[in-house]
Amino acid sequence: MNCSNVVVTPDVSNFIGYGLSNVTIDSSYNGRMMNATQNVVAETKTSSFTIDPSVDIYYIDTTGGNIEITLLSPSDYQNQRYSFKRLTGGANTIKFMGVVDGVTNDATILTTQYSRISLHSFNGTYNKVS
Repeated sequence: MNCSNVVVTPDVSNFIGYGLSNVTIDSSYNGRMMNATQNVVAETKTSSFTIDPSVDIYYIDTTGGNIEITLLSPSDYQNQRYSFKRLTGGANTIKFMGVVDGVTNDATILTTQYSRISLHSFNGTYNKVS
C-alpha cells in the first residue's frame, strides 16, 4: 500500500508492504510485513527458529507444538531489539534458547495467549525491556 517504484518478483507470497519505495521484493520476503516509515519487519513463526537480525517482531503460533527460539550471541549483535507475541494459548511452550536476564533456556516468558516481550541485547547480554 502507498508504495512507489516497487518490483515484486513472481515467487513472492504472503507479503505485505506499506510505504515502500525503490525496492525489489523477492521470495526472501515471503511471510513478512514491512513498513518503510518505521523500518519494521515482522514474521509469524509456527516452529522452532533462530533469530534473524533483519526481523524486528515475531508473532508465534504454538498450535503445532512447542517452539524453541535460539537467540544470537548478544555480543555479536549489540543494541538489537526483538519483540515477540504469543498468538495462541494451550499447553505448548515457547522456550528462549540462550540467556535472558541471567536465566538460561527460559520457558517462563511467554506462557499465555497474547503475552508479549521485547528483548534488547546490550553489554553482552539480553535484557527484558517490556
